[in-house]
This record gives sequence, C-alpha cells and structure tokens, in this order.
Amino acid sequence: MIKLVLILVSLAMAPMPPSLDEKVVAFARSKLGQKVGDGQCSALASEALRAAGARPRGEEVKAIADVRPGDVLQFENVVFIQRRVRADGVRIKQTLKSPKHFAVVSAVQGVGKDLELTVLHQNAGFRGTDEEAKKVVQEWSFTLGEKKAGVLKAFRPVAANFDQLDGGDR
Repeated sequence: MIKLVLILVSLAMAPMPPSLDEKVVAFARSKLGQKVGDGQCSALASEALRAAGARPRGEEVKAIADVRPGDVLQFENVVFIQRRVRADGVRIKQTLKSPKHFAVVSAVQGVGKDLELTVLHQNAGFRGTDEEAKKVVQEWSFTLGEKKAGVLKAFRPVAANFDQLDGGDR
C-alpha cells in the first residue's frame, strides 16, 4: 500500500509534458532572428505546427477574445495604426498593412479593445526595410483597438494523431 502511495505521489509531482500550444510557441521562439524555410510567413507557422506534432490547420477559434498562446493568426487585408512615443520623446504614427499574413501567438494580455497580442512571425516589416531582414522571425505586439480594417482569424493547434491527445490538446 505504501509503495502504491509513493508511486501516485511521484506521478502527481512529475512535470506535465508540454501541450501542443506550448510546443508551437517554443519552436517559434527558438527561431527568433533566424529564417525558417523560405522566409515566408506561412513557413514559420507550418514548421511550428509540424514540430509540435499538430495538423497543418487547426480548429478555428470562434472569437479573437478567446485567442491564447500557440494559436495561429491569419490576417486578411488587415490595417493597424499604432501611435507610439520613441525613447527620445518623439511621437510617431505607424501604419502596418497586411493583405495576407500568418503569425504564431506567443502572449495574450488585457481584454476588449485593449487585448494585446504578441506574435512571432516572419516576412514582415515596415516599408523600406531590407527584404532579407524581413524574412527572419521577429516578435511584434498590437492591440485589437489598433486594427482599423480587415479580418483576423485564429486557429488552435490540433494533434496530428490521436496518440498525442492529452487533457490540454483539443
């Protein structure tokens, strides 16, 4: 009986294996500053899903407010207008346009229009940025209130086979 209790206690204390979501984020984060595949935005998302053991396309998340780290965002004709204050105190306005783009969500905080999504993506940057510099994985944050046009869709990773399913992967 004592042996069984010790086994159960050790199992309860053992670290849980990472979920698909965590594996997707870990892969994308490990590639910061590197070019994945051909440098296209879809290459990072595809490789992160493949490395995690997920299907190429997951389940659509019904509401962007329900997005969580590990989800893949699809941007369709999205326009963001960001107003920032640089370190030197100068106020700047940045307009970012994306006809079609994919990114991996790495962090989520806030709610409503203040919901801030941090993404890992590649093949992105401001006009005038060197094309090769755009093709490396970089991190970017935005709030939903900064989105002025277009559609954001999110897809949750789903295990490629049923052997990989656990309590956190659905």
